[in-house]
Amino acid sequence: MASAGGGSLRRANTSVSLPDLSTTIKANEHERKVADKSINSVETHFDELATKLNHYAVRLGKLRNAGDEFHKAVETYADEESSGLKQALHTFAECFATIQDLRHEQVQQIADKNVQAFSIYKTKCRQAKDDVKSNLGALDNEVKKYKSLERLKTRSASNPSRLARAQTEFQKASDEAGRSSRILHEQMEEFERAKIREIKQIFRDFIHNEIYFFAKGLELYTRAYDGLTSLNDENDIEEFRASMSWQPQGHSTPGFSRHRSEPVLNSHIEEQDFNESV
Repeated sequence: MASAGGGSLRRANTSVSLPDLSTTIKANEHERKVADKSINSVETHFDELATKLNHYAVRLGKLRNAGDEFHKAVETYADEESSGLKQALHTFAECFATIQDLRHEQVQQIADKNVQAFSIYKTKCRQAKDDVKSNLGALDNEVKKYKSLERLKTRSASNPSRLARAQTEFQKASDEAGRSSRILHEQMEEFERAKIREIKQIFRDFIHNEIYFFAKGLELYTRAYDGLTSLNDENDIEEFRASMSWQPQGHSTPGFSRHRSEPVLNSHIEEQDFNESV
């Protein structure tokens, strides 16, 4: 942006040349162009970032809901398994459910803090545009008063009072333009500073939120992984093998097993064959 008052008509007297007017007009146009570009860029891109980040949060919310359904399915299945596998699956389900709770917090953080921070810039951009319009109006008025003064110098040179009044009006407009130009530069500089601070804070908050989720998720998944790794397969197989043995009601003797009864049956058959041969 051009430096404050760099190409202005602002000076203590009214002996201003046409080149000075041209320079002032170009300086005003440059200030307007840079200010509008900066504000429009923030207004456009912050709105887009808010929209896309909100979509990201919505999809995470749907993933969280799907995770809840998967957790319930694992819990239901675990209740029908042998004790070792049941415990490992319940541990996994518990860890997975906690991760979904963390994901819910992650979604809330994004929606309530990150998206909201982007969204409020609509209001800030509207205010910044109003400030630019107000301050540049004073710069435009300076040029207008200068042109009016130049016309009077040509057409009303014989009317000193009218010419003096026009000179006074121009001087006031010039002073006001100088003040507005300084304010505009200060406001736009503060707008840029605030934008940079806000961007840094929004993305740092977002990254912190993501890191926290993944760090806690890693801890929980590690616990679930260790639970499955420490599962003794043979204990569950032995439990299953025992469940395959039938035991009559009211009997405390070991259950019936086809494998254990085969030697007795074979012995009976061999004894019958021997008697018949005799």
